[in-house]
Amino acid sequence: SADGKSIAFTRQERPYPGETEKTIVQILDVASGAVRPLTSHKLVEAFPQWSPDGAHVAYLYGRDGDVMNVADAYLTTPAGGTEGANLTRALDRMFYRILWLPDSKSFLVGANDVDRVSLWQVPVNGAPRKLSLAGVRPSTGYWLHVHVGQPGHLPFPRPHAAPPGPPPAQPPPPP
Repeated sequence: SADGKSIAFTRQERPYPGETEKTIVQILDVASGAVRPLTSHKLVEAFPQWSPDGAHVAYLYGRDGDVMNVADAYLTTPAGGTEGANLTRALDRMFYRILWLPDSKSFLVGANDVDRVSLWQVPVNGAPRKLSLAGVRPSTGYWLHVHVGQPGHLPFPRPHAAPPGPPPAQPPPPP
């Protein structure tokens, strides 16, 4: 949490590869050591992320609780108890990560999108919108490799950038 009093984490009861769908998001109270579930789900919750202001927790959850379905981004309050709102259902994608923007009013999600990885900005209130990345292609294997900087900038490395200055001198041709 923003105040450091709570930690949201994904719990898998038994660490067996065949049981990776048996995960739930839990909240740890740092002072007391008490642990409680964030929602009433019993399966396929993962990757909780606190909003920077501490007012929300976003997490991924298998659509309709089905382990064979895509993962959607949900939003709830730290008090929990309810699943919250599915903010990405209309996009029909398998989302990999949630990255909050610094103002806590929206977050980014990424997913495979036909022949590339695309990013969507998902507001706490309102419809998600696909971001135009001007030819930049974030990569993913299972995780979305993007970072949100201040004040909400998305830094991407420039691939194969030439060093500044004139091109290097060519060696003379062989005799």
